[in-house]
Amino acid sequence: NYSDFGSATTGKIASRFELTPTVALRGALATGFRAPSLTQSWFSSTATNFTGTPPVAVENKTFPVGTTVASLLGASDLEAETSVNVSYGLTWSPTKTFTLSTDFYRIDVDDRVVLTGNMINATTRALLASNGFSGVGGARYFTNAIDTRTDGLDIVLNYGVALTRNNTLRLGMAYNNNITRVTHVKPTPAALSTLGEALFDRVERVRYERGQPRSNFRFTTDHQWKRFNTVFQVQRVGSLVTAGSATNVFQDQEFTPKWIADANINVDITRQLAVTVGADNLFDVYPDRLIPINSNSGTFAYSGASPFGFNGRFLFVRLSARR
Repeated sequence: NYSDFGSATTGKIASRFELTPTVALRGALATGFRAPSLTQSWFSSTATNFTGTPPVAVENKTFPVGTTVASLLGASDLEAETSVNVSYGLTWSPTKTFTLSTDFYRIDVDDRVVLTGNMINATTRALLASNGFSGVGGARYFTNAIDTRTDGLDIVLNYGVALTRNNTLRLGMAYNNNITRVTHVKPTPAALSTLGEALFDRVERVRYERGQPRSNFRFTTDHQWKRFNTVFQVQRVGSLVTAGSATNVFQDQEFTPKWIADANINVDITRQLAVTVGADNLFDVYPDRLIPINSNSGTFAYSGASPFGFNGRFLFVRLSARR
């Protein structure tokens, strides 16, 4: 029970059935409830965006939903999100050192709290100016605008073997594939329709449906030999898409998949002292560069949407002490 968002009853039922001593089926059905965060209810900021060709600086402001301007733009009090989660899968453990699990899942979220698109029409700017925000060229706010459905698959494999005494090798593999779709968009409030604005535009739809990699693969080796522990991990980050404009599809950009490797070696110098030397993004991989129309005349080389950043290789040395 939330004093400001009402009550909800949630629950979960799960079951596991062993087909054989090494193979088991499992499944679960659950419902969820999430009240809007304080940030979503009260967050306010002003950001400078560059639009057009040549780029022009535009001040865009995020208004809390309870403000007068947000109300004039059709905002209403936020409601809680609700969800239904269904999952089912299989586990296989033929030996004590080998396990494989495969799980499918579906997550439906209703009344999802998202940001509206940037409202930058001339009529919107005139409304902002008449309410004391003459220097602001765009506005947005949080709202319960959409319902979404995510379908996914997880595969996890783990294997460990003792090569010799004090010499152990562990291998791990994980694969995830998930697709999120917007299944429903709430009607645009009359106040926004009058201004010629949309509640949830194409840019925001692309952000939720293609703004994160749909696939992710990770392979890890962990080798322990006496005082030395070596970990190597390689990860394939899938493709994603960003939309540069609500009206111009030519500003959309797909970022190709990338392979990222991390490695570190840890040495126990004494029982109390250890040193680790490692590298994140060992081979200095960068995301695709922004196409010219999205780069603010070359000012921005890479997109902030990259899931592994755009700072390249990171080397480190860490000294650990324990009593």
